[in-house]
Amino acid sequence: DWNTSTYNARHAFFAFLGFWNKVIRGVDFIIDEHYPFPHRYFERFLFRELDREKFDYTAFNEAGVGTFHYHVEDIQGNSLVREVIPEWCRRVMVNTLARHGGRVSLKLDWFAGRGLSVAKGDGALPPKVIPGLKNSGVRVSDHDPILVDVTLSC
Repeated sequence: DWNTSTYNARHAFFAFLGFWNKVIRGVDFIIDEHYPFPHRYFERFLFRELDREKFDYTAFNEAGVGTFHYHVEDIQGNSLVREVIPEWCRRVMVNTLARHGGRVSLKLDWFAGRGLSVAKGDGALPPKVIPGLKNSGVRVSDHDPILVDVTLSC
């Protein structure tokens, strides 16, 4: 179990470069085609390494379903965004998100397995992202959990 991210926020310079890379590629393209599928683009080197080491991640995850959801209000209130992204860039982000209902979902959370298989048959469920899981009316995490039934491959 791990998280991916397509942003390097260790320094404002890296965040700025990452932002421009996404603007040049097309922000709508990034939202629709990259964020749900990070293994295809910015995180492909990590996933190639998993393939090389014989870890299966495709069978263990619900394809294209985000596990972290960012709303335009988060951008406006996020101090890190204000620190590393110039105001005009933030406005571009806000305007772009408005075209997507004010929010964007990213596939950050993943399972991978080696020596395991996704369970099949009686009572077994396919991998599923559980949106907005709550306990006593309070979200249990800022990320949606992934549910996957597994069996040992002996």
